[in-house]
Amino acid sequence: MALAGCDLPRDPEATTDHVRGKTLIVGITTDDEPSDPKERAAIEQLAERLDAQVEYRRGELHQLVRTLEDGGIHLIAGHIPETTPFATETGLSAPVSSVVVDGERVKTVFAVRKGENGFLTEMETAMGGTR
Repeated sequence: MALAGCDLPRDPEATTDHVRGKTLIVGITTDDEPSDPKERAAIEQLAERLDAQVEYRRGELHQLVRTLEDGGIHLIAGHIPETTPFATETGLSAPVSSVVVDGERVKTVFAVRKGENGFLTEMETAMGGTR
């Protein structure tokens, strides 16, 4: 009953508001855009849902996580295994795709700024149309 008046899920850092109608900034570790078609489709669906343009920024994963924490990018894509050691520092999406790591197929996810549950919900809703 106490939650009835709450606006859940929330974005303490207003990620959804920063993206809606503007630019979705995606950090990637590859040369251009995500090479996985499922990841690309999910990003495009999220951008469409939020009426945003997509901008990709390339970087090394550790640097991208720091930039994500600082709000310089909105999500990280690019074959991030769901068992990533960055799970404690970021919020993770539901599995998006999969990749083979050391001969074993593992599910991959997107990483978002920790605590941005409203943005994560928008992403999950958008991804529902890509699976």
